[in-house]
Amino acid sequence: METCSLCDSYANEKYRVIYDDGTVFVMMNNQPLKDGHVIILPVRHAENMADLTPAEAGGIFALMERCMRAAEKFGGESSFAAVNSQVHRSQPHFHAHVLPSKVGLRGLLVAAEGVDFRSFADTATLEQNSKRFSEIFE
Repeated sequence: METCSLCDSYANEKYRVIYDDGTVFVMMNNQPLKDGHVIILPVRHAENMADLTPAEAGGIFALMERCMRAAEKFGGESSFAAVNSQVHRSQPHFHAHVLPSKVGLRGLLVAAEGVDFRSFADTATLEQNSKRFSEIFE
């Protein structure tokens, strides 16, 4: 395995680590989108969500909830959590992001991708998409 900068940060930049239970940890993002931006990771190097053990997956999602509450207090606004796919992340170590945010997913996608802020799909589209998604759902 090549060197992982997130594994290196965990080992060498303890000042960034906010919480560590030996299985999962929270640390400040060193490329924050805004103050209060943290990432949550398994201690063990795991590249994808499918590589996580049940303890790691459960720990990460439990910490996401705690971090969202803390981010709201830290930033004085709501919070936002996200997990990037392999294509959208810059580090080959699975991690989740939590940060204070005035807008949620819809607001971010409106700004980044120009999607309609609020539009409802018709029944035929919902049925078609449900069928298509269920066929590929593993």
